[in-house]
Amino acid sequence: MDDQLRLSVALKPELVDRIDCLRQEWGLRSRSAVLERLLEELLASPEPDAR
Repeated sequence: MDDQLRLSVALKPELVDRIDCLRQEWGLRSRSAVLERLLEELLASPEPDAR
């Protein structure tokens, strides 16, 4: 298992609802897995501008 740190966050109920929907849609087992996937996408290397 990869080294992981535990943290807690306070979110609006609407955001938790969205996370729960994504968890089911993506077939993930936990909310933390959803947040990890979202953060990986958000923080991934930016793609070159399509200019």
